[in-house]
Amino acid sequence: AGPAAAAASAADRPPIAAFTRTLFQLLEGPRDETHCDWSDAGRRIVFTNPRLFGEQVCPRHFRHSEWTSFARMLNLYGFKKMSRTPRLGSAASRAAAAQVFEHPHFSRDSAELHLVARRTKKKASAADDAAAARAAEIEAMRTAEIESHRAPVVELERRLSKLEVENASLRARLRGYEGDVDSEA
Repeated sequence: AGPAAAAASAADRPPIAAFTRTLFQLLEGPRDETHCDWSDAGRRIVFTNPRLFGEQVCPRHFRHSEWTSFARMLNLYGFKKMSRTPRLGSAASRAAAAQVFEHPHFSRDSAELHLVARRTKKKASAADDAAAARAAEIEAMRTAEIESHRAPVVELERRLSKLEVENASLRARLRGYEGDVDSEA
Protein backbone atom coordinates (compact mmCIF):
# COMPACT_ATOMS: atom_id res chain seq x y z
CA ALA A 1 0.00 0.00 0.00
CA GLY A 2 2.28 2.71 -1.28
CA PRO A 3 1.62 6.35 -2.23
CA ALA A 4 -0.25 5.31 -5.40
CA ALA A 5 -2.71 3.20 -3.37
CA ALA A 6 -3.23 6.04 -0.89
CA ALA A 7 -3.87 8.48 -3.75
CA ALA A 8 -6.34 6.07 -5.35
CA SER A 9 -8.09 5.60 -2.01
CA ALA A 10 -8.36 9.37 -1.54
CA ALA A 11 -9.72 9.76 -5.06
CA ASP A 12 -12.45 7.19 -4.32
CA ARG A 13 -13.74 9.15 -1.32
CA PRO A 14 -16.53 11.69 -1.69
CA PRO A 15 -15.37 15.32 -1.55
CA ILE A 16 -15.06 17.10 1.77
CA ALA A 17 -17.87 19.60 2.41
CA ALA A 18 -16.77 23.25 2.14
CA PHE A 19 -17.93 23.98 5.71
CA THR A 20 -15.90 21.03 7.05
CA ARG A 21 -12.80 22.01 5.08
CA THR A 22 -13.01 25.65 6.20
CA LEU A 23 -13.47 24.67 9.85
CA PHE A 24 -10.49 22.31 9.69
CA GLN A 25 -8.34 25.06 8.13
CA LEU A 26 -9.40 27.52 10.85
CA LEU A 27 -8.24 25.08 13.50
CA GLU A 28 -4.81 25.00 11.86
CA GLY A 29 -4.55 28.79 12.12
CA PRO A 30 -3.30 30.90 15.05
CA ARG A 31 -5.60 30.56 18.04
CA ASP A 32 -5.53 34.25 18.92
CA GLU A 33 -6.85 35.10 15.43
CA THR A 34 -9.34 32.26 14.96
CA HIS A 35 -10.63 32.04 18.56
CA CYS A 36 -10.76 28.26 18.21
CA ASP A 37 -8.37 25.39 18.79
CA TRP A 38 -8.20 21.62 19.17
CA SER A 39 -8.62 20.09 22.62
CA ASP A 40 -5.47 18.51 24.03
CA ALA A 41 -6.47 15.08 22.72
CA GLY A 42 -7.40 16.53 19.31
CA ARG A 43 -10.94 15.05 19.34
CA ARG A 44 -12.86 18.21 20.22
CA ILE A 45 -13.03 21.79 19.01
CA VAL A 46 -12.73 24.50 21.66
CA PHE A 47 -14.14 27.90 20.73
CA THR A 48 -12.30 30.06 23.23
CA ASN A 49 -14.54 33.10 22.75
CA PRO A 50 -17.69 32.38 20.74
CA ARG A 51 -18.75 36.04 20.63
CA LEU A 52 -15.46 37.14 19.06
CA PHE A 53 -15.47 34.11 16.76
CA GLY A 54 -18.89 35.20 15.46
CA GLU A 55 -17.91 38.86 15.11
CA GLN A 56 -14.40 38.48 13.67
CA VAL A 57 -14.01 35.04 12.09
CA CYS A 58 -17.47 34.23 10.71
CA PRO A 59 -17.75 37.26 8.38
CA ARG A 60 -14.41 36.36 6.75
CA HIS A 61 -15.19 32.67 6.20
CA PHE A 62 -18.97 32.21 6.32
CA ARG A 63 -22.06 34.11 5.19
CA HIS A 64 -22.98 35.47 8.61
CA SER A 65 -21.50 37.21 11.61
CA GLU A 66 -23.39 35.54 14.46
CA TRP A 67 -22.14 32.83 16.79
CA THR A 68 -25.65 31.36 17.03
CA SER A 69 -25.78 30.90 13.24
CA PHE A 70 -22.41 29.17 13.30
CA ALA A 71 -23.48 26.92 16.20
CA ARG A 72 -26.58 25.99 14.16
CA MET A 73 -24.31 25.02 11.26
CA LEU A 74 -22.23 22.83 13.57
CA ASN A 75 -25.43 21.13 14.67
CA LEU A 76 -26.55 20.69 11.05
CA TYR A 77 -23.28 18.88 10.32
CA GLY A 78 -23.73 16.53 13.27
CA PHE A 79 -21.45 18.18 15.83
CA LYS A 80 -22.54 17.77 19.45
CA LYS A 81 -22.06 20.46 22.07
CA MET A 82 -20.01 19.06 24.93
CA SER A 83 -19.82 22.13 27.17
CA ARG A 84 -22.54 23.93 29.03
CA THR A 85 -23.01 27.65 28.88
CA PRO A 86 -23.08 29.09 32.43
CA ARG A 87 -26.47 30.54 33.34
CA LEU A 88 -25.09 32.97 35.91
CA GLY A 89 -23.29 36.20 35.16
CA SER A 90 -23.87 38.87 32.59
CA ALA A 91 -24.96 38.22 29.01
CA ALA A 92 -21.54 39.37 27.82
CA SER A 93 -19.71 36.90 30.09
CA ARG A 94 -22.01 34.05 28.97
CA ALA A 95 -21.41 34.94 25.29
CA ALA A 96 -17.65 34.92 25.86
CA ALA A 97 -17.57 31.59 27.75
CA ALA A 98 -15.65 28.85 25.94
CA GLN A 99 -17.73 26.27 24.05
CA VAL A 100 -16.66 22.76 23.10
CA PHE A 101 -18.01 20.63 20.22
CA GLU A 102 -17.29 17.10 19.04
CA HIS A 103 -17.98 14.95 15.98
CA PRO A 104 -17.03 11.25 15.68
CA HIS A 105 -15.34 11.78 12.29
CA PHE A 106 -13.77 15.18 12.89
CA SER A 107 -10.45 15.21 14.72
CA ARG A 108 -6.97 16.68 14.37
CA ASP A 109 -5.62 13.45 12.83
CA SER A 110 -8.78 12.42 10.98
CA ALA A 111 -8.74 10.92 7.53
CA GLU A 112 -12.54 10.74 7.65
CA LEU A 113 -13.41 14.39 7.05
CA HIS A 114 -15.48 13.36 4.01
CA LEU A 115 -17.89 11.69 6.48
CA VAL A 116 -18.68 15.06 8.10
CA ALA A 117 -21.56 16.03 5.89
CA ARG A 118 -24.68 18.07 6.21
CA ARG A 119 -27.53 16.00 7.58
CA THR A 120 -30.31 15.49 5.09
CA LYS A 121 -33.93 14.58 5.54
CA LYS A 122 -34.73 11.14 4.23
CA LYS A 123 -36.74 11.44 1.04
CA ALA A 124 -39.56 8.97 0.67
CA SER A 125 -39.14 6.61 -2.26
CA ALA A 126 -41.96 5.38 -4.47
CA ALA A 127 -41.89 2.10 -2.53
CA ASP A 128 -42.22 4.01 0.76
CA ASP A 129 -45.14 6.00 -0.69
CA ALA A 130 -46.84 2.79 -1.91
CA ALA A 131 -46.34 1.10 1.47
CA ALA A 132 -47.78 4.13 3.28
CA ALA A 133 -50.78 4.18 0.91
CA ARG A 134 -51.36 0.44 1.46
CA ALA A 135 -51.11 0.87 5.25
CA ALA A 136 -53.66 3.71 5.09
CA GLU A 137 -55.96 1.54 2.95
CA ILE A 138 -55.70 -1.37 5.42
CA GLU A 139 -56.42 0.97 8.33
CA ALA A 140 -59.49 2.35 6.52
CA MET A 141 -60.72 -1.21 5.89
CA ARG A 142 -60.25 -2.11 9.59
CA THR A 143 -62.12 1.00 10.66
CA ALA A 144 -64.99 0.24 8.24
CA GLU A 145 -65.18 -3.35 9.49
CA ILE A 146 -65.28 -2.23 13.12
CA GLU A 147 -68.00 0.29 12.30
CA SER A 148 -70.03 -2.38 10.47
CA HIS A 149 -70.07 -4.48 13.67
CA ARG A 150 -70.87 -1.61 15.99
CA ALA A 151 -74.69 -1.45 15.32
CA PRO A 152 -75.29 -5.22 15.66
CA VAL A 153 -73.25 -5.28 18.89
CA VAL A 154 -75.32 -2.41 20.32
CA GLU A 155 -78.52 -4.28 19.35
CA LEU A 156 -77.27 -7.52 20.96
CA GLU A 157 -76.34 -5.64 24.15
CA ARG A 158 -79.84 -4.10 24.25
CA ARG A 159 -81.48 -7.52 23.80
CA LEU A 160 -79.22 -9.09 26.44
CA SER A 161 -80.14 -6.39 28.91
CA LYS A 162 -83.85 -6.95 28.20
CA LEU A 163 -83.43 -10.73 28.66
CA GLU A 164 -81.56 -10.23 31.96
CA VAL A 165 -84.48 -8.11 33.27
CA GLU A 166 -86.98 -10.73 32.06
CA ASN A 167 -84.91 -13.53 33.63
CA ALA A 168 -84.82 -11.71 36.97
CA SER A 169 -88.58 -11.25 36.81
CA LEU A 170 -89.14 -14.95 36.08
CA ARG A 171 -86.88 -15.98 38.98
CA ALA A 172 -88.84 -13.77 41.32
CA ARG A 173 -92.10 -15.30 40.14
CA LEU A 174 -90.63 -18.81 40.52
CA ARG A 175 -89.59 -18.05 44.10
CA GLY A 176 -93.16 -16.88 44.72
CA TYR A 177 -94.58 -20.17 43.47
CA GLU A 178 -92.08 -22.15 45.52
CA GLY A 179 -93.22 -20.22 48.59
CA ASP A 180 -96.87 -21.07 47.83
CA VAL A 181 -96.07 -24.80 47.44
CA ASP A 182 -94.14 -24.86 50.73
CA SER A 183 -96.96 -23.17 52.64
CA GLU A 184 -99.59 -25.66 51.33
CA ALA A 185 -97.54 -28.62 52.42
